Amino acid sequence: METNKILISHVRDYAGQIHATLVALDKEHVGLSIRNPNDKFDRKLAITKAAGRAKSQTQNFEFTKIPSRKIIPEWADLQTGIGELALAEVINIEYLRLMQRAEKYFK
Repeated sequence: METNKILISHVRDYAGQIHATLVALDKEHVGLSIRNPNDKFDRKLAITKAAGRAKSQTQNFEFTKIPSRKIIPEWADLQTGIGELALAEVINIEYLRLMQRAEKYFK
């Protein structure tokens, strides 16, 4: 695992608010940090927490531990009916996108 290369993906809602941060250190080490909606977002802290979790585990973070709140993702198309989704579902979609990027980025 190289320490100087990381991929970062933020899970944002339609208004641009960040709800979670995903960090990939390589193809197998991915970490997740979820923002408490009552707290002010701290980008550096979120990346640090997600990177620390990525170092201590592989891709298998548990989606069952994600809060059950719903958001309208930034990529939602309200005219076609894609609107409010569970945060876990949005994080899963962003996770899959990050893994596609990681396959290309980490050779």
